[in-house]
Amino acid sequence: MHARRSLIKELKLLQVFVLIFGAFLSIGLLD
Repeated sequence: MHARRSLIKELKLLQVFVLIFGAFLSIGLLD
């Protein structure tokens, strides 16, 4: 199903976004 595939794709993008956001947060805390 296309819907399921796109959902997995969105979840992976969200995971990457959370990783980047977490990195920015840790940098901000270290500053």
